[in-house]
Amino acid sequence: MSDSIVIFGSGLLGRYLLAGLRKQGKKPLCFAVTKPVAKEVDGLQVCSLEHAINEHPDALFIVALFEASKMVERLQRAGVNVIEFSKYARQHPDNLLPYLALDVTNNISPE
Repeated sequence: MSDSIVIFGSGLLGRYLLAGLRKQGKKPLCFAVTKPVAKEVDGLQVCSLEHAINEHPDALFIVALFEASKMVERLQRAGVNVIEFSKYARQHPDNLLPYLALDVTNNISPE
């Protein structure tokens, strides 16, 4: 998996992911969004999705949206390495889980 990370989505989940990645010692390259309105969020550059794909084609794009499936498909069609937040967080739970209803499987109590 690539050490270069682009976070798609600069909202609450994207900012939460950024903070968790920084605590893990990772330095994401940028936030990618469909319509940039800010140049920077929480100290990280915000750029258009097209710019992020062109500038960082080998990066791992983590989709920080609660409904990620359409964006994951779009990024797969663009040929980039992509994963949604929930899957990434389960693979790298330190400083990311638990988050709302997400947790690693062995921490979920059976009913």
